Amino acid sequence: MPYAMVRVTLFYVTGIGVAIQWPGIFGIELVIGGTLGYLIFRNGAIGLITVLLFGYVRTEIHTSKSVNQISVNCYKAVVIRYAEEKASTWKLEATKDQTKVLLYLSKKDFPQPYSYGDVLLIKGSPQLIKPPSNPGEFDLQRNLHFKNIHHQHYLRSGQVKLIGHEDGNPFIAAAIKVRLWADKQLKTYVKGDREQATASALVLV
Repeated sequence: MPYAMVRVTLFYVTGIGVAIQWPGIFGIELVIGGTLGYLIFRNGAIGLITVLLFGYVRTEIHTSKSVNQISVNCYKAVVIRYAEEKASTWKLEATKDQTKVLLYLSKKDFPQPYSYGDVLLIKGSPQLIKPPSNPGEFDLQRNLHFKNIHHQHYLRSGQVKLIGHEDGNPFIAAAIKVRLWADKQLKTYVKGDREQATASALVLV
């Protein structure tokens, strides 16, 4: 059947969109019922509606409903992504007990960032990401909410100690190595900070 996967994808994406706009109206029981209905009746319409519901429920499951402030004196975190270079900081994504935290390291205190798999002992408590303070301002809190990231921590010298390293996922580790190599090549042949940032954004998605 032509364009079958296009229809499936559209219904799945529609389910995600509905979950974002109107959370909490469908449950997993509808996905189970729709799947059984499709297996019994082999009806394409039932199948597509089930795909939509699956997209909805999956978004619901992977999006935290309530988030509490983390109050600790120190915590252990594992770096799970490559470092993104900002104007004055390095931005890292790390996990603390399966809770994602954005770490911002001052370049003045950290000339080089930590790497994927590094295990860090961090002093202090990460803070909840705040909603925008002005109408029409980009809602970073909402954007990160769908990535299950709700906390951030700005760090200076003396707050972080490298205490170990985990190998992590070998495919992710290899992909990060390739990305870092490509980024180095771009910085070698593309001159100017703005031009380098544009080239990285276009090539290294």
